[in-house]
Amino acid sequence: MKHRLMLLAGTGLLLGAFLWAVPGQAALPGAETCLIKGSATITPGLKIAPQSGSVSISGSLSLCHGSNLKVAKGTVSASASGTGSCAASEDHLSGTITWLKSSGVSLGTSTLSGTLVSTGPLANFAGTITGGLFAGSPVTTTAEFQPAGGATKATQCNSSTGLTNVTFEGVTT
Repeated sequence: MKHRLMLLAGTGLLLGAFLWAVPGQAALPGAETCLIKGSATITPGLKIAPQSGSVSISGSLSLCHGSNLKVAKGTVSASASGTGSCAASEDHLSGTITWLKSSGVSLGTSTLSGTLVSTGPLANFAGTITGGLFAGSPVTTTAEFQPAGGATKATQCNSSTGLTNVTFEGVTT
């Protein structure tokens, strides 16, 4: 659950994304694709046994292409809640993407909502842009995450606090 949310944040959180054009959205000739990279904080920490929890995600988008709007990069912030363990999770995620030109000038924002599912270190997000720029477009993200501090920190799943911080990288489509 929490792992998947973190990966999306690379929706941002972070990853590559295709935002398909909707009627009346002439700015999108086909798709917008970005790489996503970020981090997530999980409360309570993930453990071996599944439990309810929440995830706070932040990330950045880079190498964006595909739009007539000249989107070059962006930022992502999201939160998710659901049930998960170090082995697998499923969460409902909502977030905001701020789209930027290469100069850093904002082109606008998008709100999104969907489901984040993870198995091991892989997370997949499927949702919809619910408002703002590209409203109505589907968005998907595939990302890989690891414990903050490296893979050797995976033993935190067995600790009393669990795994509380992860980093992720991926592609949003």
